[in-house]
Amino acid sequence: MLRPGPGARERTEAFAEYLAARGYIIAAINHWRANTWDPNAELYAIPGRVDHEIFVNECNEIGRDEFPEACVDAPGIDRAAIHRTVGAAAQKFFDAALGVTRK
Repeated sequence: MLRPGPGARERTEAFAEYLAARGYIIAAINHWRANTWDPNAELYAIPGRVDHEIFVNECNEIGRDEFPEACVDAPGIDRAAIHRTVGAAAQKFFDAALGVTRK
């Protein structure tokens, strides 16, 4: 985990370069900012060639034809699996923040 403090920006930039070289979406700068307010903030890096469009719902055939840049993913990318992973992480975060216990 990247911690704020002396040299944090340099460490964050180095980590961002490390992730970029391996094809991960770069969230390190936002992680550093979030970690400034919450030392328990976690960084989730999504592997593969993805961008912010990956968070758009899965498209039907019309969407893929009309707006392929938002609807057609790179080979090997499973948008539904990414949505499940991000959804589970969000649920974990909000459950912890709000004191929710699930069965």
